Amino acid sequence: DYLILFDGDGTLIRFDKNFNEVWKKNFYSKLEKKNNPFLFFAQKNNILVIADNISKLYAINISTGELIWSKNHSSAFNSEIKISGDNFYVSDLNNLIMCISIKTGEQRWSFQSEYKFIKTLNKTSIVLDNNAVYFLNSVGDLTALDIRKGFLKWQISNQNNTLFNKYFLNQNSKVVMYDDSIFFSNNNELYSIDKTNG
Repeated sequence: DYLILFDGDGTLIRFDKNFNEVWKKNFYSKLEKKNNPFLFFAQKNNILVIADNISKLYAINISTGELIWSKNHSSAFNSEIKISGDNFYVSDLNNLIMCISIKTGEQRWSFQSEYKFIKTLNKTSIVLDNNAVYFLNSVGDLTALDIRKGFLKWQISNQNNTLFNKYFLNQNSKVVMYDDSIFFSNNNELYSIDKTNG
């Protein structure tokens, strides 16, 4: 029954089903607005979680547009946001994946996977099941982490130096999970991975 959009300076606008403006909010400083933030959304009930490409993470009430909490991070975000229970999962440009409380913004755990100085422009991909978070980072590592505690279950790499040098920048598809398999592709190959052991 509604649509939420953002414009070039990070202003959020909620429209009703007849495209009438319900509310309009901006939570950025003048300097932040000049950086043209690009926003990533995920919703849980009446809470909209937002991460952006200028290192800000916040949540708003969808009905009123009021800010619930806001945090600044050390690196820009460039990933899907996935929700499970009362937590959401997001990663930054340094391939740090985090589990964060939807209600408070408190970090529950984080895991640092390998990263390169060269940053990908592609949004990194995350999928979840009841037991694990599967994260394909910009280097090409597919990592399985325990969903509750964040410890490493397994990790594989689809990248080799020849491919990295040939393409200079790793390109990965979105990760798709079906039954007990995880599917993704890179610049050169298509993968099917057993999610239980990699």
